[in-house]
Amino acid sequence: MMAIPGELVFLEYLAVIFMGVVFGSFASALIYRIPRDLPWFYYKKGGQTQACRSACPHCNHTLAVRDLIPVLSWAMLRGKCRHCHAKISIMYPLAELTCVAGFLAVYSGFGLAWPFLALYLLVPVLVALIFIDAEHYILPDELVMGVGLLGLLHWGLYWMMSFVNAGHVFDFVVIGGAGFGLFAWILGIVVGKVLKKEVLGFGDVKLFAAIGMWLGLAKLSYFAILSGALGIVFGLAWRLAGKGAAFPFGPALILAFFVLLFI
Repeated sequence: MMAIPGELVFLEYLAVIFMGVVFGSFASALIYRIPRDLPWFYYKKGGQTQACRSACPHCNHTLAVRDLIPVLSWAMLRGKCRHCHAKISIMYPLAELTCVAGFLAVYSGFGLAWPFLALYLLVPVLVALIFIDAEHYILPDELVMGVGLLGLLHWGLYWMMSFVNAGHVFDFVVIGGAGFGLFAWILGIVVGKVLKKEVLGFGDVKLFAAIGMWLGLAKLSYFAILSGALGIVFGLAWRLAGKGAAFPFGPALILAFFVLLFI
């Protein structure tokens, strides 16, 4: 019996949710490993290459498959390690759920067409950046570079499918990245001198440039306004939560970027 269109859509949603869960688990691994300078996939030991295994951050006990089911394992164990019963941060299931939400948003806006592959790959990178910056106040270079490289992939696929002039696509990406980065650098200097404190770290400037490779120079003003407004909201929420005056600006930049991808 052939599936009717409605059934196909339902199956596509299930596939997207499944992919979101899988990549969400990958994002949560990046959130833990990158700030601690741990290898992502493999490491050398005794001259042999060994796969990285997930382990409890407290007792270092290697986790079994039943402990690694995204969201469900954390919920069933009530946020604790099965072995030492130490609390496991809620940040990890939240990151996985955020990744699922991002995948569903991309699917709703663009579907499953392969030219939009880079958008799906972008989601776990952005999720990892948000949670790492929120906890450690850093935007790791390897992830920021990943945003830029995925921008190149996205527009490369667009060029292949639309047959537009390659020079136009190249100019769009390069000028967008340079324009966004230069704007952030100048803004950081000017506002920093007025307020007599650092307002934009160099990681933020690099993220601006990577985002510009996606959005293009024409969206710079929209991005500046939206990210600034979100930054004010996040900053107030940060203070109300009792976390001090300094707050990570990366999440505001990333949310503004993600919104503008659909406009």
